[in-house]
Order: sequence, then structure tokens, then C-alpha cells
Amino acid sequence: MQQQYQKNTDIVIDYMTNAGRGKGTLRVYKACFLALGEALEQERASFSAEFASAWLEIQSDGLGKTAFNLYKAALRKLDEVYQTGEIQYDHFNPEKTRFFRLRECFRELVDNFITTNNTLSPVSCMEYRYQMSDILFQFQEMGCLEVSDISYDVLFKYCHMLEARTYHVKTLMHSKLNTLLCYLYEKEMAPYGYTLFVSGISMRKIRFWDSIPPETVIRWREEQVSTKNVFSLEEYLSAGDVVFEVHEKKGYSKGCLTSVRQAINLFYLFMDVNTLKYIPEHGVQWAESIKRQVSSVEASGIRRIMILTGHAVTGMPIDLKKVFSKRITQLQKLPDWCSCYVMEFLNEKKAENMARSTISMMKSSCCRFCFFLDQIGITSFSQITSLHLKQFNLTDMHKTPAGKNAYNSRIRRFLMFLADRKALSNPFLFLALPCVSAPKETLVIVLSKEEQEHLHSLFESEDSDITLRQKAILQLGMYMGLRGVDIINLVIGDINWDDVSIRFVQEKTGYELYLPMPAEVANALYQYIVRERPVSDNPKVFLRSRAPHCELETAGACRRALEKALPERRVEGSGFHVTRKTFATNKLRAGADPGEVKEMLGHRDRANVHKYLSLDESRMKLCCLDLNERSIRLEGRFGL
Repeated sequence: MQQQYQKNTDIVIDYMTNAGRGKGTLRVYKACFLALGEALEQERASFSAEFASAWLEIQSDGLGKTAFNLYKAALRKLDEVYQTGEIQYDHFNPEKTRFFRLRECFRELVDNFITTNNTLSPVSCMEYRYQMSDILFQFQEMGCLEVSDISYDVLFKYCHMLEARTYHVKTLMHSKLNTLLCYLYEKEMAPYGYTLFVSGISMRKIRFWDSIPPETVIRWREEQVSTKNVFSLEEYLSAGDVVFEVHEKKGYSKGCLTSVRQAINLFYLFMDVNTLKYIPEHGVQWAESIKRQVSSVEASGIRRIMILTGHAVTGMPIDLKKVFSKRITQLQKLPDWCSCYVMEFLNEKKAENMARSTISMMKSSCCRFCFFLDQIGITSFSQITSLHLKQFNLTDMHKTPAGKNAYNSRIRRFLMFLADRKALSNPFLFLALPCVSAPKETLVIVLSKEEQEHLHSLFESEDSDITLRQKAILQLGMYMGLRGVDIINLVIGDINWDDVSIRFVQEKTGYELYLPMPAEVANALYQYIVRERPVSDNPKVFLRSRAPHCELETAGACRRALEKALPERRVEGSGFHVTRKTFATNKLRAGADPGEVKEMLGHRDRANVHKYLSLDESRMKLCCLDLNERSIRLEGRFGL
């Protein structure tokens, strides 16, 4: 009995396979026959149409509509095999399919798609025909009589219908919908935005990128008439391509490039859905509107891409190193009565080519001074007196005279600037601020013997966590005494591999320095350049490890290298410069002449080297004086 049942079910399965039915249909047929066979064996019954019908009625509650119809068709075919030994009647009625229920224009569309795709297998052709017919039939049910009637509203309604389906079905139908929309665009039957639709709705919530309030969208449409900087969507896409290509040329990863393209496409889709033109400011506002729907990192990245695209479309240069901060700066917080003077003062110093750190210090000093004046009710620089300057110094947060003097010296310059602009009632007011502080002597802090030994072991190890760039930076500081700012400014041309030396101009003093390279430093530099340094036309030796592969802007990379190599070291006020101090101290302890150390460090005179002598304990003991020879008597409990 079981053998006959197995034979007849195999006949049905072979018939369905030869007819080119899909894998899903065959899987349901096999599941039906397996479950029915188990029921027959449990009841010790033979197959009959009555038994099969009663069994299917019991199973109906656990089956979906599609599975129930497939079970019903499978049992009908199996009954026919039991009756005649074969399937004689073609149970497939094409007139009942979605394809034949489509309007003629939609049927022609499906046929043309199948015909033009010669790479599809017969089974794939059947699947595409069925699934695309199902999509177009749903469009037809929504009132679409031809392709031109398909709109974004229709697409959104269809995707909302898919939300109730299983993940597998939803993903499958999204894929087929995307294929259909891309085909319509290729045939110039749909706009470009349709090709981006599926990727847009398949991310998180269906319309998370369309969260701008309707009243704002209406206002944006009105601004398109009155604003000058209005661009077409084609111009926006061209600018987006420029931004993408700049990122690609700078060596950004595939994941980052995908995020760039995705941000550009989502805003295009938003504009196309809402029939908007491109205004750069709207792109930034749109990015702000979706920050609650995405992570903070994604929101920041999308906002940055919108700003860069605005630069590209208006012809501004694209600077990937520039930071577009949303924070309100101290300058922006200044009251109107003083902000213009502070800005003019800082711009003047920039024109004098002062260092960025110097200008930053001046900005901080001037802003703090102006905030103090505003708090005590001053509304004009002409109201300032020497008593106000005294009061400012009494309330200043700095605890040391050197700290107060650092701010006072900058504020003196600002007051002299205001006097030149005739903004002060007393042009000599700057004389009320001190410009010097009492000298002080600080202890020289160097790396301990254990810390130096640990660094040596890291340099020799191949399995350490620090990178080759960090090893090279640390060895330049430890074995050659270079400042962090000079290390990051090194260029390939500064290194002479023939005589193993480095020649460069110091950032701090402007003096040229020519130093021989120890073998370990030369090897570390070579290993970094050959094995780890990104391929770039940039002449700087040390580059960012991540795109854009540009030069390091600050010496912070040197400090971070030391922190990673010595994570447990906690010495306040002692950064990467400790390697330079350690280098000088080690040279003196090894017997080097202070004049030689001065030349190695690039100092102007020996005065700055003398402070390291205090750490040379062995030679400092030779400087002790005999108190008896100097006729100095010890009294009290020290007298003998």
C-alpha cells in the first residue's frame, strides 16, 4: 500500500517538475504528500478522495490561503493518478492567473521584459512573469490603467501591503519591484527617482527620510520662486557625483562610499517625492530632520554630505578635512557691541600669519574678557576703566601668575588694537595690565627606567598592539629628541637614506637641524613607509591611516602613540615632550657634553640644557663642596 502511494506521488512530482513549476510549489506538494502519507499510515487506511478531502479540511486551519489551494490541487492530481494511472487533464487554467487578468498594456510590458532578458532560465522566466504580474495586478487594483498612472503614492501603498507578509516574501517582492522600476526607467517610462525607491523604503521605517512637516514642504516650494540658489535635480545629482568621486579618490572604504551614495540618493528621493528643486540649505535642514531616525554617527555623516554637495553645486572647493561643527562657538555667543571688534582683531592676526594655536589663545582671552565686561553691565568699550581690568584679574580663574599673565598679555594687545580704532576713552589703558610674571623653575620629568625598557621591548616585538607609525614616531622622540610638531611635519625629502640622516627646519625656532639617524630609527621609518603607509602623493612622511590619507594636522597623534604604548602612565602635564626630555637626560648621563646636547636638540644656547643636568646624579655628586673647607660650621643637632 505504501509502495503504491509513493509511486503515485512521485508521478505527480515528476509531472510538476517537467511542467516547470517553481521550487516553492514543489516544496509545498512534497510537504502535503508527506503529511498525508503519515496520516494514512496512522489510520492504516488506503488513499481515497473522501479520506484526502476530510484530512485537508482538518489541516485547513493551520494553512494559509496559498498553501491550502496548493494542497487541494496536489490531492486532486494524486486522485487522478489513482484513477487513471496518469495525469490526463491539464489542471493549469491560464485565464485564472494574474497575468491574463492584467490589462493589455501591462501584459505587453511583462512579455517585453521577459523577451529582452535572454539570460533568464525558463524557470526564472516563469517566476518573473508571475511575480511582476502580481505587482502590476495590485497597481491595476489601485486604479492604474497604464504605466503613466503609477505614482509614488501607488508605490507606497503597495509597500504598505507587503508589510503584512513574511520577511522572505517581502524581500522577494521588493527585489522584483526594484527590477521592474529600473526596467521602466531604462525604457524612459518612469523617472530616475523610481530606481531609488526600493532602497529607500527597505531601510528602517518605510518613509523615515520623509519626515519634513507638510507646511515646511509648502514653504520650500514657495522659496524656489524667490531664492536665487535654486538648482535642478540633475544638477544636484551631478554635484553628488563630484562628492562621491572625491571620496573615492581619497581612498575611502566601500562601506563609506556606500553611505555617501545612499545619503545623496535619499535626499534626491525626498525631493522627487515632494516635487521640490534643490536648494543647498534645504539639504542641511533635511539632514537635521532625520537625526532621530538614525544613529548619531549616521546623522552626522549625512549632514556632512549635504554640506559638501552644497559646496560642489555652488562651485566651492571640497575640503574633506574641514569639520562642520553644529556647536555655537564662543565668538558666536559674543554680544553685538563687541563681536565685530574681536573678529576684526583676530582676522588681523591671521593676516600677520600667526600660528593657529596663538590665534586660538587670543580668541579665548578676548572672549573671556568680553563676557566678563558684559556680565558687569558694560555695553561699549569706551566705558572700560582700569578698575574694570583690576576686577577682571581678581575674578580670573587662573591660579598661577604665569596663567594670568598669559591672558593679560593677549588682552593688552587687544586693548592696543582698540586704542588704534579709537574705541577706548583712554588709549593708554593697556598699561594697566601687567605683561610679565615672576620666573619659576619646574622639575624636569622624564620616563622611568621601567617605562623606557617597556618601550624598547615594544619596538622589538612584532606582536605588539601599537602600529608601525606609532613605533616610528616614538623612536624619533626617544632616540633623536624630535618635537612632536617636527615629527608630523617631516617630509619624504627630509630623509637621506644614503648617509642615513634627517635634515629639517624646526617649527618652533625656525633653525635648520641636520641629525644622523640611529639604525633603529631608520629601520622603523623604512618599515612604516614600505608596509603601512597609505599610497599617496602627499609628501609628508606620516599620514592618516584612514581616508582621507592626508597629513596629520596636530601633534596629538604623537601623544596618543605614547598613551597607547604606556597606558598606565598618569603624569599630569607630561605629554609626548617627555621623550625629548628623556633623550636629553640620557645623553647627559652617558657623558655627552652639554654643548653637544644643545646641537642635538637644536637649542639656541646651553641655558635650556642646564636644567637636565640636575638629573645626572652621578656627576652632580662630584660638585659637592666640603663645608669645613669653606669654614661653615654645623650647629644644633647636626653639629658634631
